Amino acid sequence: MNELYFEKHLTAVKIADVLGVNRNTVNGDIKLAYVQTSESFPDDSILLFLNQIKKIEAQMITIEKDLESQTDFSKKIILAKFLFQMNNSVAKFYQKMTFHEHDVVHRFRKPIDPFHSM
Repeated sequence: MNELYFEKHLTAVKIADVLGVNRNTVNGDIKLAYVQTSESFPDDSILLFLNQIKKIEAQMITIEKDLESQTDFSKKIILAKFLFQMNNSVAKFYQKMTFHEHDVVHRFRKPIDPFHSM
């Protein structure tokens, strides 16, 4: 199952069809694989990933400024599409990092302060 999902990039539905099992069983196995993988990540690797995300977000701010100042419609469309792709990549990455309740980045989150908004 891991090879089909992680290496061949098949969806849970396709894996379920290939293996002849329920899709929910495959989803459960995928979640378990993410939990096992996340526990084996060293802290510095996760911090590296998170720093990369910060760099991408900084680049996105620069592109957003370029988009606002751009007057050529075709260039605006190109920049807007590029921003969408970057946002989508960051969202997918974060979704994979937080796929389950024991997500990969949980040990780096600050606890929510209930009095912060008061």
